[in-house]
Amino acid sequence: LSSTTIQHQLDTIHTRWALEDTAIPSLAESIHRLQSAQSLLQAEADAATAEIHALQTALTESKSRERRLERAIRKLFAENERLRDRLAKRRQKSKAFVKNVKDAVGNMKVPVLKRRDSESAPNNDDGVVVVDGAEISKDATTAVVNQIKRHESALK
Repeated sequence: LSSTTIQHQLDTIHTRWALEDTAIPSLAESIHRLQSAQSLLQAEADAATAEIHALQTALTESKSRERRLERAIRKLFAENERLRDRLAKRRQKSKAFVKNVKDAVGNMKVPVLKRRDSESAPNNDDGVVVVDGAEISKDATTAVVNQIKRHESALK
């Protein structure tokens, strides 16, 4: 029986008989309050059920997103490790290269640049330098010396 049917039957009985002297009117009032409370509780339960469903959906989506983010973090961490290793190897190679260049420059014999003697060169301003018997233009030797200086400053 539905609550409206029961209420209708109680109202019918109440109008036919004089129930004011009995406990039935207070019982009917209690039934009304219980029905009202039940309706409120049902509405709250429906709202709570909808909220639970929405929260479960959000939780599922959050867990899925968390798994994707964890995979991405693992990939980024692995890539970071690879890049650190590559950087360390490049630094070692660079240090070794700098050391080798310094050693090579230190072991290198720097040729003494001399001008041709005035007997063989009638004009001293011709821009030619003799290095170990070979004639090299002054511009070329200046360029090489400048380049060596730049390399040495870059190595520091």
